[in-house]
Amino acid sequence: MMYPKSVSARSGKIKTKKAKVNIPYVCWQCGRNGCADPLDKHHLFGGPFRAKSEQYGLWVYLCHDRCHENGPDAAHQNPETMQKLHEHGQRKAMEENGWTTEDFIREFGKNYV
Repeated sequence: MMYPKSVSARSGKIKTKKAKVNIPYVCWQCGRNGCADPLDKHHLFGGPFRAKSEQYGLWVYLCHDRCHENGPDAAHQNPETMQKLHEHGQRKAMEENGWTTEDFIREFGKNYV
């Protein structure tokens, strides 16, 4: 005949999982979470400065179709949106690294603010 295990015997076998903290990935421009339109990682300074953008963490998430590639206000279609992204990137870089405007120009070649 089998007897039920005591509570103390069962508690030794129960493992609790630690919840991982999920960083909320949302579109910088519209705030959507990428459920309907996947999010892309957009480097704020591209071309020859893409590696520096990655190094300094100067990138944002954008909805692939609507805010990054094809929408009317998409970063790759609208110069005003791109200017806002450049300004955001410059302010972020200067704040996080303690740079002056001259320091930023030395790294990225241009002042966007």
